[in-house]
Amino acid sequence: MNLYNQKTSELEAEIKQQAEYIEFLKDDIEGLKKTKEVLKKWLKEEKIHFNRFVRQGLKITKGNEFFAWHYVVFPVSGIPGTLDILDVKELVQEILKSKLANSKFEKYTIETIDYSERGKLWYVQIGHVIELIKE
Repeated sequence: MNLYNQKTSELEAEIKQQAEYIEFLKDDIEGLKKTKEVLKKWLKEEKIHFNRFVRQGLKITKGNEFFAWHYVVFPVSGIPGTLDILDVKELVQEILKSKLANSKFEKYTIETIDYSERGKLWYVQIGHVIELIKE
């Protein structure tokens, strides 16, 4: 009977430890969600500026004289370099929806999102098909 009580006590202690760990994980997940929301809000308000792009250009597909792909590349600071690219893409897409809605870039779509180790910045390239005017 003593062995049974000892084993029961060990199992109860293990269950309690796992329950505490689960609560810790739940708190951690909530903290991550809040951190992501704070980061998203901060980026919306402070860090994505479409008036300060680093370069732009036209890509003309071979044989097409009437349309070109206009692209614009701009920096996004404030996003940790350690974030997973899918999280960064999700953040940037959500922010772009609101930021681009009433701007001259409202019809543009995200082409690429890259991280520059040298500049410690994320760069986002957006693009849109434009009509070329021939005179």
